[in-house]
Amino acid sequence: MNKKSILFIDDDAYLLDGLKRRLRNKHQAWNLFFAQGGKEGLELMKQQKFDMVISDMVMPDINGSELLNRVAELYPETVRIILSGNTKQELALASAAITHQFMNKPVDVDVLLYSIERVFRLRDLLGNQNLIQITTTVKNLPSIPRLAAMLIEEMNSPEPSIKKVAAIMSSDLAMTAKVMQLVNSAFFGLPQKVKNVQQATALLGIETLKALTIYVHAFDSHKFVDNQFFNVSSLQDHSLMVGKMAHDLILDITRDEKMAEDAMLAGFLHDIGYMLLIGIPDIHRDLLAVIKNQPSTLMEAEYHLFNVTHAEIGGYLLGMWGFSDNVVEAVAYHHRPSKSSVMNLSPLTAVHIANALLPMQWNPGYNNTKPLLDYNYIEALAFLPKLAKWEEYASESLRRGSNNEY
Repeated sequence: MNKKSILFIDDDAYLLDGLKRRLRNKHQAWNLFFAQGGKEGLELMKQQKFDMVISDMVMPDINGSELLNRVAELYPETVRIILSGNTKQELALASAAITHQFMNKPVDVDVLLYSIERVFRLRDLLGNQNLIQITTTVKNLPSIPRLAAMLIEEMNSPEPSIKKVAAIMSSDLAMTAKVMQLVNSAFFGLPQKVKNVQQATALLGIETLKALTIYVHAFDSHKFVDNQFFNVSSLQDHSLMVGKMAHDLILDITRDEKMAEDAMLAGFLHDIGYMLLIGIPDIHRDLLAVIKNQPSTLMEAEYHLFNVTHAEIGGYLLGMWGFSDNVVEAVAYHHRPSKSSVMNLSPLTAVHIANALLPMQWNPGYNNTKPLLDYNYIEALAFLPKLAKWEEYASESLRRGSNNEY
């Protein structure tokens, strides 16, 4: 396995020297480079390929946002991370559009190391070079939505504030309107009409609002082309239903609210890998050709073409964005849970079952695209006796969906 190359960029020579000392035992695992300022960093990138760039935000020659915009344009396969403290809000918002992760200074080196190792582990485990080539083919790996980045930062604070969450949400009126429309729909079945974000957060929880924000952005900001496989309306409806059922399924087994929230988030986003696949020219034509000639399921067709599927791509994308391991694993393995490293109740369990029992409405001529339940996995967790109940839940959800009630 090739050693990964990492470039650290900061105008503070003292800080760079400190990083060099702290990371000196990592030289056997990684090729480490250090540049004092953005211009020096860009010159180094002309000379060699880097797997990751970790840059300061405020620098005198070129700020981190401008720098990473250049990196995204010239080297789209490079992972981009910002390290900064006391950043002006305008710069933070600008960087959110092109940064895969944003970490505050002073950074805990152990946390930084974990983030770096996790990104590289995702690359190695979830498709290796094929995955990287796909993200390069579609120009660049999408960056985490601006609002979602701010919400995640607030969620990771010691005491998340409902007031701050409401303020973040309200900074984008169109996004707020769409989220509130979903909150007030029959989908959530709340006992009262929700009038503002504060009330919605109190009733649904900050995690659920964060999930909805990311979900809405994913479908609102991307240019979907409707065809047999990527019908945006079907994809949205399916994702919402899977997230809701995954949440309720966890609570049917345990009262672990945090696990249920992670399951909802993973369910909402389990098919987000299609955001990258649909950027490949003639993707639907090629998938149809494989399915007709094999015949094969949609997932098998994806493997045939790319040696990776939308599931692994989605897990990789969310991993780049800094989502929790629970969510990343649930998305990456939602079709093949037995391939994961965890064989106990988790968000993956719920998302796998919900996705299989709530099939998307594909082209009726290609029913073999329906996902399959991993019965061995479900039996190993002793959940087979609950399947009939969950199938009834799924049938009712599909009936509501066909009547546009959520």
